[in-house]
Amino acid sequence: MDHAPRSTDDEYIPSNRWMYTREDIKLRKLNPRQVPTNNIVTELDPDAPLRQGKTLHPDDEPPEQTLLKQIFFFIRRGDIKKAQEICRDANAHWRAASLSGVPDDGTTLNNGWRKACLQIARQGQVDRVERAIYGAICGDLDSVTAVCETWEDQLWAHYNAIYTWKLEEVLYISVLF
Repeated sequence: MDHAPRSTDDEYIPSNRWMYTREDIKLRKLNPRQVPTNNIVTELDPDAPLRQGKTLHPDDEPPEQTLLKQIFFFIRRGDIKKAQEICRDANAHWRAASLSGVPDDGTTLNNGWRKACLQIARQGQVDRVERAIYGAICGDLDSVTAVCETWEDQLWAHYNAIYTWKLEEVLYISVLF
């Protein structure tokens, strides 16, 4: 059984993103007659797996999972900057940018960005740890508790959802008056 994603002293994540997937795509382009026998994406953009309904090369999945678990670990600790740093170090700059709607001081909310995070958190085709990352950011309890195993994880998930909801409520009221 998996527990909520934890980091163990900055596990190594290769910076050459999706190397095996990239090589598979190159081979298919070099030999167009090759019959695709797999369900691997045909493009390398970040939305390709979701858009195409396909997966990365199986050898690219473990480093991707390690990256997602480390991001979640630092978000759970409240260290968005470190989560973004890990994304940039792994050449996942797009993912670092997707986390940048999080306020440094926690006193403002970007509602459009939070709605986008909520859509990702509730998208069933997205990896469960990635859903938990965006769920933690927008206060979606269901996506975060899906990766929780301990009572501490559950407590944090509930507190985070309540805190986000209350912050949104206070900010909404302050805009009205």
